[in-house]
Order: sequence, then C-alpha cells, then structure tokens
Amino acid sequence: MYNANLKDRVCGPELMLRCLDEGRSKGWRHFFLGGKDAVLIDLVSKMRERFPDVEIVGWHSPPFKALSEQEEPI
Repeated sequence: MYNANLKDRVCGPELMLRCLDEGRSKGWRHFFLGGKDAVLIDLVSKMRERFPDVEIVGWHSPPFKALSEQEEPI
C-alpha cells in the first residue's frame, strides 16, 4: 500500500480493517471477492456496522468447482 508507513508485518484481516477505516476519509471504494456467499454477506454487513460510512460498492462469491486433472496436486 502506497505510503502505508508499516514498520512490522500485518496480517490480512488487520490490513482489511485498516483499509476500511482509512478509506472512509479518503473516499476509497471497496469490493469483496471470494468465500461462501453467506459468509461474505455477513462480512459486508458487519463491516458496514463497524464502519457506518464505509463505501462498499459490491461483492461476489464465485462458485466452487471440483479440481480438474491439471489442477490436482502431483
């Protein structure tokens, strides 16, 4: 992240919360991708509760599929 001023390692969920919080004052728009549909909808709802003025512009939960032969581990 440009000019993030991070001095230590940051885990993904903490980075997400920081981005959502910081983005409110900077006009950032957020899009959530992945996970199970119900979990994703719950996450969006909880983030809107936690950060009432956050701009979440959408989310998508692509369907899971079985791995093909080429994708299976050797």
